Amino acid sequence: MEIKMILKKHGFKPERIGNPEFFKLLETEAPDLCADRLDYSLRDLHHLNFKISSIMNHLTIHKGEFVFNSKKQALLYAKKYIYLQTKFYSSKQDMVNVKMLTTALKSALDNKIISRKDVIYGVDYDLIKKIESSKDDFAKNLLKMLREKNYAVIDSHKGIILKAKFRYVDPKILDGNSTSRLSEIYPYYGKAIEKARKKCAKGFEVKIISNGKVIL
Repeated sequence: MEIKMILKKHGFKPERIGNPEFFKLLETEAPDLCADRLDYSLRDLHHLNFKISSIMNHLTIHKGEFVFNSKKQALLYAKKYIYLQTKFYSSKQDMVNVKMLTTALKSALDNKIISRKDVIYGVDYDLIKKIESSKDDFAKNLLKMLREKNYAVIDSHKGIILKAKFRYVDPKILDGNSTSRLSEIYPYYGKAIEKARKKCAKGFEVKIISNGKVIL
């Protein structure tokens, strides 16, 4: 049964659920807060054993958007977000992992081991199993290297260039009935954003090596 039919069966209107205009908190342009941005960042901080309850307790809704009611907690969250961006989302290791995985997927797609439908709608486990049981040795070896961490990364001006999307936030803080950006209250935070932006834009140029051979 299609998702649309399931929704209708339970009294929901698919055209409403599929219209982002009805869900303004779901996703917004950076540097504003939104449900998506808060979800992945707070979840990642939780997995890093950081206590997120204090941050969550000081988030509120004002005029249809997420804001903080505490300068201290807004600054804490923003600093942690920059930490996630520099140490994980745009780190060399994370980008290498993504490059190896996407290269394996592209090879499997080119060799018709998997389809675009598999990538978009499939389950990760089934997708990997299809590749591992195939004759695409290149893709299989990349997945094996990722799983066993049997590879090395060296900086090289003749290597592949890795660049990540720059993610950042500049939360609004509620004071009475008005709001101000965190960077307006703490100008040094605005400078921290620009420093992280420049580092991300620079990226990395590397070679990925396994068993003495350049893989990528």
